[in-house]
Order: sequence, then structure tokens, then C-alpha cells
Amino acid sequence: MSAGRPQRLLVGVGNRQRCDDGVGPRAAAAVAAMGLPDLEVVEHTGELSSLLELWEGRSRVVVVDALRGGRRWSAGAIVRFDAHAESLPSRAFTSTHAFSVAEAIELGRALGQLPPHLVVIGLAAAWFEHGESLSAPVSDALDGLVRRVVGEIEGA
Repeated sequence: MSAGRPQRLLVGVGNRQRCDDGVGPRAAAAVAAMGLPDLEVVEHTGELSSLLELWEGRSRVVVVDALRGGRRWSAGAIVRFDAHAESLPSRAFTSTHAFSVAEAIELGRALGQLPPHLVVIGLAAAWFEHGESLSAPVSDALDGLVRRVVGEIEGA
């Protein structure tokens, strides 16, 4: 770990050009604008190995990503997963990334490379088509998502 590297990390996973899949980067940008101390904020595409590198040496990591709601969650629902307490539903996080966040976590678990605190906060998406607009349910839930992410980062 390099000197001065923040112990807390927020990773906003997604693609801003795929409608609701851009909610992770948008939430990350909103949190970054708050200037929270000892926090690195990264927008990320979800590439598996670089996620593991980002987590290395961190004490508290929060990942925010769009998830496929389907019958399990309605669009706009915010769902929290503790990576140490449970396996993430891999199909829920299959989106426009090559690998899902769930797969990165399972690889990290198998390699013994999960940070001490790793939480994923997902926002159930309505669509993943090409375009920059968020669906109405996701747009309406964005402020609540940001508050939830900040609370998780702060340990509240």
C-alpha cells in the first residue's frame, strides 16, 4: 500500500452510456463532490482484476452498482449486501460489464483478498439501453442512494 492512500474507497461501477447502468458512477460523482476526508472515489467499468487491485490494502470499501430487479426488486429499490456475510446474487449484478461485481467478490473471497469491510449497495434498474438518461424510478431514488452510500462510508 502506498503512503497516503485513503483507507476508505467508494467504487461506482457502471457505464454512463447505458441508461440506468450509469447510476453507480453518478452516485460516486455526487459523493466525490462532498469532499469527504480519507476517501478515494473511483468510477469503474467493473473489470474484475482491477477491482481486486483497487480493494487491496483498504479497510472500508463500498461498491455501488445497478442491479437487475426483475421480480425480486422493483426499479428504484436500494439493496445492501455485506460481502462477508453473504454471497451476492450473481444474476442480479449481470449488466453491461464483462464480469459482475458478484463474480469479482467471489474471486476475491477465493483468493483471500477481500477488504475487512466490503459492502455493495445496488439500485434496481429499469433499463440498460444505450443512452445517458436514467429511468424515472432510478432518477427518483438517486438522492436516497447517495445518502445510503455516505452513511455506509461513514459507518452509520
